[in-house]
Amino acid sequence: MFDGFWSGILGGLFGPALAQWLGRFKYWVIFLFAAFAWQIFALILGIYYRGWVGFKNIFTDDNSSSLIIFCYVPVGVGIFAVFVAFLGSLNTPKKPSEDDKNKP
Repeated sequence: MFDGFWSGILGGLFGPALAQWLGRFKYWVIFLFAAFAWQIFALILGIYYRGWVGFKNIFTDDNSSSLIIFCYVPVGVGIFAVFVAFLGSLNTPKKPSEDDKNKP
């Protein structure tokens, strides 16, 4: 019951505004920002939950989870953000240009 409600609120209210805002940027800027934001987010959460020493031990141990979290996941998050921006740009109305205003 609440799934449709939240989907309507988030998609209907914030979707077009977010798509217009993301449409101002180039795709590579969106990709880099999303990937960098994910890495900062993961770093802050890791330090918060494990402390600095415990979080450092993740990288010194022979563990592949740190490689996945800090190398592969940001690429996926960045590609997903670019995909959302591209789909949003297809549906947003275009503003009339100066040439269109001068036509009779």
